[in-house]
Amino acid sequence: MNNARITAPVTLQPGDVIGVSQDVQLLFSDQPDASDRTMNLPPQAAGQPSPAGAGATGALVAQPPAPPPSGTSQGIMAFGVGGLIALLGALALVVVAVGVYLITRSSSPGATVASVSPTAEVAPTETPELAPTSYPTYTPYPTFTSIPTEAVTATPYPTYTPYPTTEPTVTPYPTYTPYPTAIATATPIPTATPVPTYTPYPTYTPPPPPAAPPQSQPTDTPQPPTATPEPPFTVTLGRNRVYEPWGNPADPGGCRGPYDDRIRVQRFTLQLLVTNNSSSYTQDKWLPTFVSASGAPLPSCIWYYNNTVIEPGETVDVTFATHLQGGDYVKALVLTLLEQTTTICMDPGANEIPCK
Repeated sequence: MNNARITAPVTLQPGDVIGVSQDVQLLFSDQPDASDRTMNLPPQAAGQPSPAGAGATGALVAQPPAPPPSGTSQGIMAFGVGGLIALLGALALVVVAVGVYLITRSSSPGATVASVSPTAEVAPTETPELAPTSYPTYTPYPTFTSIPTEAVTATPYPTYTPYPTTEPTVTPYPTYTPYPTAIATATPIPTATPVPTYTPYPTYTPPPPPAAPPQSQPTDTPQPPTATPEPPFTVTLGRNRVYEPWGNPADPGGCRGPYDDRIRVQRFTLQLLVTNNSSSYTQDKWLPTFVSASGAPLPSCIWYYNNTVIEPGETVDVTFATHLQGGDYVKALVLTLLEQTTTICMDPGANEIPCK
């Protein structure tokens, strides 16, 4: 309709052009003019007058058109032949109407023919009026009222709301908080009480043999007490003794990071209190030796101490650490200072036990 393709019922308005195909177009009017219609009549009805009589302006009764032949070319040919027959019929009717009109006029009663003289005036002849030809009453086509098409309300798809993804909470490694180191009160070495100088007994000079049998001299001589030597250093365990999960150290020595958290190991941290009881300085950068229960070699790492030289009479607080596999533990610590070796044995909970 109006060169626009339609897919649903619409209401036609006067003047709308309806295209049936590429070759046929219809013009719509609510009050078509019956006298200005071109009808496609079948061949057998073309040119026949209406039953009402053959008048000067008689109308043709159009029969229902026969079904058009199949194919576009046959439809166009049928339409052209029917139109030509209708045109010839209309021309024939016009000729017949004109002839009837002339015959009726010349043979009507009361018409007189007078001789005309050169000076006589010719009276006008009255022409009888033709009876009006009654046309069939045109019944207009009923106005087409289109059925209102209810608009289909599109139900929108529900908006997809993704389920909230719960991100796993990463548990950070516990930050190592060193225990507050209490300043150890140096226990002064007790003043050694000098051993009294041993005064040997005077050399016994036996008296001259008396007449009487001499008496025997007692052989038990009291000995001075022997002083127990004090060790050059003493070592005790501090409060900071803990196993905690850790990442495998990337340092070849096994003491520094970066730490690979994909390989899980244990870090063992041990606090020691060492007192120098001698009059000599200890060596610098001294380290204990850790002994594992599985017999695997363990690294010894300084964890908290700046200078490991211990002055005479000084007590230092130093923390060491090592890394070992899960399920293993440190069963002993061996420390050598001032040419003396001390061994401390521990259970899996890092408690000191007697060494066997």
